[in-house]
Amino acid sequence: MKYINKKLACLLLSLGMLAGCASEPVEPAPPATTAKPGSADMLEPDLPEFMPYPMAEDYKESGNVNYEKYDKAVSSWYAQQEKLQSRSQPYQDPLHQFAERMSGQLLNVSGDQNAVYSPLNIYIALSMLCKTTDGNTRSQIMDLLGAEDITVLRDAVSALWEANYNTGDAVTSILSNSLWLDERLAYRPELRQRLADDYHASSYIGDLDSDTGINAFRNWLDHATGGLLKDQAGGISPTEYAVMILASAIYYRGKWAVSFGNTTEEIFHSPEGEIMCDMMHSEDTGTVYYGKNWKAIAQYVLNSGRMWIVLPDEGTDVQDVVNDPAVRKLLKDPADCESRHGDIQLSVPKLDIVSDLDLKDTLIEMGITDVFDPQTADYSPLSDQKGLYLDAAKHAARLKTDEEGIEAAAYTVLITNETAIFIDEPIEFTADRPFFFSLQAADGSPLFEGIVNTPK
Repeated sequence: MKYINKKLACLLLSLGMLAGCASEPVEPAPPATTAKPGSADMLEPDLPEFMPYPMAEDYKESGNVNYEKYDKAVSSWYAQQEKLQSRSQPYQDPLHQFAERMSGQLLNVSGDQNAVYSPLNIYIALSMLCKTTDGNTRSQIMDLLGAEDITVLRDAVSALWEANYNTGDAVTSILSNSLWLDERLAYRPELRQRLADDYHASSYIGDLDSDTGINAFRNWLDHATGGLLKDQAGGISPTEYAVMILASAIYYRGKWAVSFGNTTEEIFHSPEGEIMCDMMHSEDTGTVYYGKNWKAIAQYVLNSGRMWIVLPDEGTDVQDVVNDPAVRKLLKDPADCESRHGDIQLSVPKLDIVSDLDLKDTLIEMGITDVFDPQTADYSPLSDQKGLYLDAAKHAARLKTDEEGIEAAAYTVLITNETAIFIDEPIEFTADRPFFFSLQAADGSPLFEGIVNTPK
């Protein structure tokens, strides 16, 4: 066993990933519990088990589908989903309030810049950070998350986890958490068990400074994100002072309920001038919602959630849409919004947008200050080691869409160091200028949000 150096570091990493049906879809990743460091000291959590969406071919009898059994299974699946989504509803308000505040900060881009991030992923990451901190350090994090106490936050993450967990082929949404501890750290064993119980976190103890330990972590990261973030996972390099890694991942896969077709190259009116892009088209009955200076439409994902596209009126800055409370009201409950129902001729660009964000200044501006100060940061639930503080907070995300579906990924890295109405005419909805989007899960959780100034 190595002895701890004068300087220590903890690393909290949260990986959020949404994978759908892009041109080269990856296989759904199972709960990431297979990658292990050199040490045999592991703790595996009891993962939730839910009925996957039934596939008709699984109900074949003598070559024909038994539709009586199949329909019964589908009804059971929907009943299960309704129960799980109902349980998460009390926690949607604080999650959306968190997303509203984060979007106002992280989507503040201009010119030809795009931005995308994962509200749910950062929410879960900060919730896990809460579990390793205490005192005013924890209180500041909970204030941003909108939680009354750690018990409420635990219940919120549990409900959101279960509402967004599905292992079926028709719709896949897998969440995985893990805790990695260096053998040098005198940690509190009860914290390890609580993270397993409350966050379904697998945990491993070993030499994080060894090639075996680092490669095992990278393999876990790569596996948990279905290979979509392989380069980013390979770039995660804990220093020789790292004593803890917390990782959280979301993997989601689905298809548009109505696929796009007839993709053509058309003009997109970017703030920097007109550019050519691949514009996808569809026509179906639906609803367009209207605000003071914007309109919005929801593109549904089969047996899952929906992606909202909020298009500002010509001459309106997309930032005004992001900061409009009426937009957040629409995302939570569109029932009271002005709307028109009819045949929708929808045109949206193919997307492939990437963001690499530094969260430190944003979190400090939003009230999380103590954890960044070695004199005030309280990591007592983790260890008696003094002088731990959050040194860096990074978030990166990528989102891609095509005619069949959507694919996206995100990660957050927090590094802690020790100091010394029906319309007859078709309704056109052409997103050929900057717009805001929000990708939601079936329970309404905001998985990814972003701004498109230039599709590329």
